[in-house]
Amino acid sequence: MSQLSAELLLRQKVVGLGQEKDKAWVDVEAQATGRTKRMEAHYIIVCDGANSTVNCLLSGDMNFPGKTWDEHIVAKNMRAKAYYDFYMSGYSNANLQIQPENRHMASRITGEIVDVGELYDCLVGRYEHNADDSIFVLFDDVRRKKYQEFVDPVSAATLNRIFSVEPEKALDQDEFFQLCKRAEIDSEFAQQFAKVCGLTSL
Repeated sequence: MSQLSAELLLRQKVVGLGQEKDKAWVDVEAQATGRTKRMEAHYIIVCDGANSTVNCLLSGDMNFPGKTWDEHIVAKNMRAKAYYDFYMSGYSNANLQIQPENRHMASRITGEIVDVGELYDCLVGRYEHNADDSIFVLFDDVRRKKYQEFVDPVSAATLNRIFSVEPEKALDQDEFFQLCKRAEIDSEFAQQFAKVCGLTSL
């Protein structure tokens, strides 16, 4: 890199935020000192995950958009090679285990990569004056539509499958598993099924 373009600050907690017509800001508390300072920018990009402090500040703790599941769900990020070699135990890139006691899904990172790549293209376009601020509205509209029409229904169906299907009757009760079983013996159908699932191949 020919010039400094980014600074990484660790152990910084967002405690407030706001915006005006030409700028936005976050109030950040340094965990090492307890001191708070304000950081301003033209745009603020939030990527702090499911327990998003920024989203809670924007929406309120009890007004966060989405669904609250009755079932108990534990999500854990793991580095496959650093903590446990899943491949050595027979896991592939996407796995759904329907067992009496240890039901779970183990999958490599998915849609987040798309989010980063597409938003990067929008930011570069804005920075190089090939687009105006409306590019971010378009990004939000398209990404939200894809989430509502595809990502959320598929994810919800997968969670329902984990919680509701009886292990010993999985093939009889669940059409998705029946299609997976058919794909094992029918190569032409397997390719069609892969395209519907958004995969390059099975």
